[in-house]
Amino acid sequence: MSRNPRFSARNRAEIGALMSEAIELYCRLLDEASSRGGREQRGRDLVRIVDESIGRLDLSLTQVADAFRASPAHTSRLFRQTTGVSFQDYVAAARVDSAKALLLTTHATVQDVGRQAGFAEVHTFIRTFKRRCGLTPAEYRRTTATGVQTPA
Repeated sequence: MSRNPRFSARNRAEIGALMSEAIELYCRLLDEASSRGGREQRGRDLVRIVDESIGRLDLSLTQVADAFRASPAHTSRLFRQTTGVSFQDYVAAARVDSAKALLLTTHATVQDVGRQAGFAEVHTFIRTFKRRCGLTPAEYRRTTATGVQTPA
């Protein structure tokens, strides 16, 4: 009675090696998926921290990185991977959006609106607002306001 060559010692060893490789690959993929899920959660946590701090005058990448217990470079990279934009662009856009709402719903001065939106300097606020909207904050208020009018 002859043995089936498919189950020879050599083939069993090859099958064992292939199974070991397959198990290692599977474990590596599970680890990557797990770390990706953890990274996604950390990214969401990072964005939440920034969103909660958007109006603070002292908001900076370094300050957020310290709160997040990571280096500024890692924090910046994770922020961009999570949002698709840089930390600075995200903060500027959120502050300008906040300022737009304040300009249309309050009688606060442009300087006060800028500070409430998180800009420490009025000239930085006006320059950033104009770059993003094409109008200065005062022009935006005059041309867009529906009920809140301030003297020109």
